[in-house]
Amino acid sequence: MFICFHLGSLAHRHTFALSHRHTFALPHYIWRMRAFTHWITSSRAAMRYVMIVGFGCMIYFILQKIHHRDGVSNFEIYYNALDALLNGKPIYGVPFSGNSAYFQFAPLTLLFFLPFKIFPYSIAISFYYFLVLASYMLFTLYLIYYLEKEKGLKATNIGWLIFLVTLFLSDHFERQLHLGNVNVFLLIGSFFVYLFAERNRPLYGGLILGFLMLFQPYFVILIPYLLYRKKGMLVFSGVMTFAVALVVPAFFKGLEGNLALIHSWIDVLRAPSMHLSKAPNTLYGIYNTWVLNPLGLEAGIGLILGGIVVVIIILVLLIRKLNKKADHQLNMFVEFFTIIAFIPHLVNTDTEQFMWTWPLLTVMFLLLQQTSKEKRSTYIGLLSIAFIPLVLNSPDIVGRKLMLLFDEGGLLGLANLVLIGITLFLFIKRSVGSRTT
Repeated sequence: MFICFHLGSLAHRHTFALSHRHTFALPHYIWRMRAFTHWITSSRAAMRYVMIVGFGCMIYFILQKIHHRDGVSNFEIYYNALDALLNGKPIYGVPFSGNSAYFQFAPLTLLFFLPFKIFPYSIAISFYYFLVLASYMLFTLYLIYYLEKEKGLKATNIGWLIFLVTLFLSDHFERQLHLGNVNVFLLIGSFFVYLFAERNRPLYGGLILGFLMLFQPYFVILIPYLLYRKKGMLVFSGVMTFAVALVVPAFFKGLEGNLALIHSWIDVLRAPSMHLSKAPNTLYGIYNTWVLNPLGLEAGIGLILGGIVVVIIILVLLIRKLNKKADHQLNMFVEFFTIIAFIPHLVNTDTEQFMWTWPLLTVMFLLLQQTSKEKRSTYIGLLSIAFIPLVLNSPDIVGRKLMLLFDEGGLLGLANLVLIGITLFLFIKRSVGSRTT
């Protein structure tokens, strides 16, 4: 009788949970955030990181104000482009920040910056600066927390882990703060796509994926992988979100006005893609710079398309290899963010998008902490070499000539490939070891 009652109560609770899953979704995520907040406050290393980085970036903000070098110049583009959109003026091909930088996203993305229009520009940039700062610090800590609590990849020394991740991202992060672009937010958005795909919440994941493609259509590279992972509903909702978002401005601009906006956006996207072989840090750009140019040759469209096909084949083989390993818990995370990390190697983008190796970088240093000291020397040597073009590529440190060599000579791209390669090697080696055990 007790057993029947117990099974009945379990069935009742299971039915209750299913019927109230969406009702209790918000409190569930609130509970998760409370657990994350407790993890931060209980860790001395995390608290030191928040205080030191927060205080340092606040000083940096004040110094920029004093010397009239207000950062977030890309935010000026978004702010002024939104003003132009609201007043029926052109938003493409107009230098909104007083230089050669132009608005490059889909029209509807400007609505994300609408809350900042409440404030004058001088105040709005301050809010945006500290929003970027808070997002960077919280995402750094949440990656470590997530990998420890949900993937079982525990840090042996959180202080050193945070320091190394911050050190290798410092140049990208400084540029992110000064330029004020949206790369941090796009990476965080892709992380939520991954979370919702992993937890079978296709509607939410697709909604975010659709908006990511409005900011950067390059995120379409995730669609084949998500289909491979049988996330067809997520892909469908993402494509529908993208399509609907392109149509929505027609209600305000009219059909012809909206078509003109879409054509202008396509023209903006087409411009950098016409010079893929000259993008120095892409795979074919590196090959073009270091192999073909010394021979008096130049990469054509055939080499570019061939390079993309080769990378896709390598990624497919890698994913199939990972799926045969024993450590399935981390497989999807490593696969997903390896694809994200390869985006700036396949398309002509800003150098700041190399910060998208961030999740893999965190995994790499976690795995290095679990590697014996005798075996770390080779990895440390490779990381020391990669560190120079990744972090020291500032004219104030190495001079303008070396900085241009790093950024325009393909060394930044090579260094990023080293980080990806070390991460994948350590992960596959760990998986083989766990299978053998």
